[in-house]
Amino acid sequence: MPLSPIFEFADLFVAEQAALDPCQATVDGIPGYDTLLTDYSPEGYQARAGYLRLSTAELAALDPTNDHIVSPRIRSSSDSRRRSCRTTPASGSA
Repeated sequence: MPLSPIFEFADLFVAEQAALDPCQATVDGIPGYDTLLTDYSPEGYQARAGYLRLSTAELAALDPTNDHIVSPRIRSSSDSRRRSCRTTPASGSA
């Protein structure tokens, strides 16, 4: 049975988020990231925020089909992560 659009999005989102934030991936229990560090430079914050903006737009464009339970949780998680990127240090301050 093929994955629904929301589940396909979720699989890709988790993989991309883990690559952009390996420290959080390790905390979340995703294997393979425990020897890597997250880029906490202004560019790293910008990369994560940019990915969240892009993925939020992609998610909003998807047809939820029968994903009425999962879709709101993914959207909520994405909104929460987007808010956390807004409270990051200003560029140039470290």
